[in-house]
Amino acid sequence: MVQSNNLDYIFLTEIKVCPEMFEIHLRWWHFYNIVLVPAVGFAGGITFAWKSGVEFEAVVVNKNQISGIVFLDSPSTHWLLYLTYGPPYIRDKPSSGILYWKCVRGLGVSGC
Repeated sequence: MVQSNNLDYIFLTEIKVCPEMFEIHLRWWHFYNIVLVPAVGFAGGITFAWKSGVEFEAVVVNKNQISGIVFLDSPSTHWLLYLTYGPPYIRDKPSSGILYWKCVRGLGVSGC
């Protein structure tokens, strides 16, 4: 799917493989810029990868989000990219859900 659609960037969650091997595959698909948060045990793991020509500056990276600024044609044209991952287990959702919405509400003020 990645090769047939000629993607410029990709965001993946639940990355339950060896990070080093996964990075090799991403580079094989020409994603040379990678932000990877490895899984803890058998849970989580998020990755944002992009090809040359896409300018991205990571601002916040943790187990639940990758946020940053995407620069378009010039440094004065940019936008915020906010990629989130919610835990799949019900026991982890209440506190993380509250934290997530607090974070989203604060985006206009500062990063989370």
